[in-house]
Amino acid sequence: MVPSFVLGAVVGLALIAIVQHWSAGVHLGPWLSSHKDELAGLGVLVSSLGLLIASAGLFISAFGQRLTAVTAFWNSSRDCFWHFNDKWATLPTARRVADQFLATTSPPYAVTSTPLEEVLNFFEGMGYMANRGHLNDELAWAFYFDEANDLWDRAERYVAWQQTGVPALWREHKPWLDRLAKIELAHAKSGNAVQGPIP
Repeated sequence: MVPSFVLGAVVGLALIAIVQHWSAGVHLGPWLSSHKDELAGLGVLVSSLGLLIASAGLFISAFGQRLTAVTAFWNSSRDCFWHFNDKWATLPTARRVADQFLATTSPPYAVTSTPLEEVLNFFEGMGYMANRGHLNDELAWAFYFDEANDLWDRAERYVAWQQTGVPALWREHKPWLDRLAKIELAHAKSGNAVQGPIP
């Protein structure tokens, strides 16, 4: 849809052109004839002012659309974040059993761990949404980086073992975690500490 201010500017310029074309063949009075150049200059000024107003309107519209897009992204990211918070609150048992499995089991692995895979799937879901622009990395870093990074460090060999059979498993986690690690490094250099995961 064409914005109303653009349509108004086009119509205004068209009307000015029509009036100028019509007035060229009209007999003007003595005063108008003697001030024809000034009136022509005034017409150009009015036209330029109209274009300036139209340009300002276009800038304001673009800014408004950008602001709307940013607001929509943050609202979507916030909703996504709270969804993962709710899911995280259901995983304390799985997290505890996964920690026990990783602490007591070494490769080569002979058995799988459903609780460990449930926690891996949680972070895989976060990575999937973040990698597609639905979850803000800074927000995820502030609350989940420690847990996500610690789990990946301890489970990386388990992940590699599982990927030998199913290569598509947990492919979103590492690229997302690499971005969070860059945020962690930047904050460490600036002296800002990680807030830590939600318990």
